[in-house]
Amino acid sequence: MKHTFALLPLATLALLAGCAGQAPLPEGAALNLQGGPTFRVDLRETPLNALDAAARTRLSQDTAVEVTLRSGTALMYRNVAGHIVVDGDMLLGRSEDAAEVLARLDKAPAGSLGTQSLSRFAAGGGNWANRTVPYFWKQGALTATQAAAVNAAVERWNAQAGATLRWVWNPGATHKVEFVVGGGGCGSSYVGAIGGTQPLTIAPNCFNNSTIIHEMGHASGFHHEHQRCDRDNYITVGSAYVGDTTNFGRTCSAYTHGPYDYDSVMNYFPPYIYARSQPVGTYNGSPGNLGKVPDLSRGDLFALQAIYPGGTTPPPTTGRTYTGTLGSGAATVQPGSSGFSYAGGTLKGALTGPAGSDFDLYLQRWSGSAWGTVAQSTSPGHTEAITSAAGAGTYRWYIYSYSGSGAYSLVETK
Repeated sequence: MKHTFALLPLATLALLAGCAGQAPLPEGAALNLQGGPTFRVDLRETPLNALDAAARTRLSQDTAVEVTLRSGTALMYRNVAGHIVVDGDMLLGRSEDAAEVLARLDKAPAGSLGTQSLSRFAAGGGNWANRTVPYFWKQGALTATQAAAVNAAVERWNAQAGATLRWVWNPGATHKVEFVVGGGGCGSSYVGAIGGTQPLTIAPNCFNNSTIIHEMGHASGFHHEHQRCDRDNYITVGSAYVGDTTNFGRTCSAYTHGPYDYDSVMNYFPPYIYARSQPVGTYNGSPGNLGKVPDLSRGDLFALQAIYPGGTTPPPTTGRTYTGTLGSGAATVQPGSSGFSYAGGTLKGALTGPAGSDFDLYLQRWSGSAWGTVAQSTSPGHTEAITSAAGAGTYRWYIYSYSGSGAYSLVETK
């Protein structure tokens, strides 16, 4: 397989706004960029090389730009922090290179912008050589806590993905990802390899597993699951964002790998998108998991194997980790009030609460009209464990703080 680094059709700048433990927020919401005047150019009427200097400058400097290419494709983008951003968080290139980027896109066949779905790559098209993503960070760039969070996320990725696509520390590699600390949202990354050193940015308050693995997914070649061509069968866009086609538009692609995946780490979450109460068609995962899963899902791993074939991957993980905080006497449910569908088998839950607390764990099953407890672990102390021979049905975990308050972690294994 050849690995070239031409101008990318799309790349990602996935931004969050202080959302530790959840998937990234869309750029429009994080930076409040919706609305405002739009500079419009129609290249069918005035070719790019015929634009005057003032118009070319506006392509690079105006916040909102709409360009109609000669193919008739309308491209709406925003200039954000020196980058050309489309569809909320997809990065085309640097704003200063807007004219060059548009010139290349204007020569592309109609529809070639439609690469946003689960992956920008067709089967076998992943462009990290040798199924390896070299990464590094500069000395002193990350605190010890931040470095530990990145190391933990990389170990988690490699444990799940196996040899399909491994992240390997290699500061001397020619093409590599550099982890950097940045603001203006929670995270950012290009999609796939672009050649040379490419940044993967995490904001100081966002060094959590969900954010880091989400951005690693972008760097590996994934776009957002919720912008697939068939997404309207499975999710709805929040009412405050439904008219914002620049940030929440549906872009069709030939490169969807498998059915819609509610468990994908590449989903956003409410209030930006919601799972449909009655999905239409086949799907993977549980609608109640939308935007809550901090790991690569079965669907993510399937797609990774499709775009980087030839590696050996361990059996898809069936583990999930849920995190949160509880005050004394408070309770919560995971993964949400709607629970998750389970085909049946051994279901395990391991809860760890803050030291000195007494947290209890219950497994509940939906009867069709109410939730009922089918297993529980209520021993004194901050750790609880349940192993249940569960039949097919809809389940959820109920977590209660008998005493004490603080952060908890629940590891679910199916």
